[in-house]
Amino acid sequence: MIERPPRSTPLYSSAASDVYKRQCFNSIETWATNILEDNPEIQGYVDKGLEQLRGFFENWVKTTFLSDMSKLVTTVSTSVIAVVKSLTNFIIGLVASIYMLWSKDTFRAQTKKIMVATMRPSAADRLLALGRNAYRIFNGFIIGKLIDSAIIGVLCYIGCEILKMPFTALVATIVGVTNVIPFFGPIIGAVPSAFLILLVDPLKAFYFVIFVIVLQQLDGNVIGPKILGNTVGISGFWVLASITIAASIFGFAGMLLGVPVFALIYVLISDGVNARLRKKQHSTVTEDYRDIQTVEDLVMPPHAPRVEPQPVGAGDRVGPGIQPPKAGGQVGIHAPEICAGLLDLP
Repeated sequence: MIERPPRSTPLYSSAASDVYKRQCFNSIETWATNILEDNPEIQGYVDKGLEQLRGFFENWVKTTFLSDMSKLVTTVSTSVIAVVKSLTNFIIGLVASIYMLWSKDTFRAQTKKIMVATMRPSAADRLLALGRNAYRIFNGFIIGKLIDSAIIGVLCYIGCEILKMPFTALVATIVGVTNVIPFFGPIIGAVPSAFLILLVDPLKAFYFVIFVIVLQQLDGNVIGPKILGNTVGISGFWVLASITIAASIFGFAGMLLGVPVFALIYVLISDGVNARLRKKQHSTVTEDYRDIQTVEDLVMPPHAPRVEPQPVGAGDRVGPGIQPPKAGGQVGIHAPEICAGLLDLP
């Protein structure tokens, strides 16, 4: 029989309590040992249960635990390797792009030199015209979209501040960056932004979606056309078609670059068609073809503008094998003929 320690002064109460608890535990252990020794059948059941528990634990460690740990280590190591590779590729690409931009004038001159040395003058002129068109379209599109996206980001920030939205700076940055993607950009940026706001206030998330829709309409119908102007030169239908087709084939890169690439192809085809129409002495104005029923209904305007030859630029050199221009430094090559040659039109 364990006697409870008498009540003593607070100085010794804690020590006495610990001694009492230890005596209780020892007494319980002794009682359980005596029960098992006096009842071998119960001890057999207990030993069997402990053996099964140990076997279950060992089996769980060998199968489930080790397998899960192996998968976890594999996933973590794969993710770390992917991040390191992506970071390495980014750094290499950044350094390479800096070197390319630093030496772009040299590369351009070397390319022209190779073209003049290996191609006929007419073919080299056609390829140079293609490069100028590509530079004009891509440069205008990228600069215009960056300016447009910056304006949309600022407007989104101001609107979110007025509506008291949470994460204002982050939401405006997401909307502004994704706006670089034509047509689908505002929608792609609105989804994660609305989800972030939904975690804080569902009602404000609903207001934010309405605000983004209004902002998208403002960008698509007013801001975008005013900034880009006629730089790309294709209608809204062709913009949607080029984004859809390019995105289905090339993914995100297609959504980003599909419009300027299609605009370049559109310009080449348009100039080639106009060149053939001029050879047939027909009008190149699209509106003149709206109401015709037969080819005879189409009459070449009596005062159709004549395409003048382009003057040779100050930086263009006349090398060996290329005849110098005649009559005041002009050459008889213009853009439609160049594009017709690129398309192999007769």
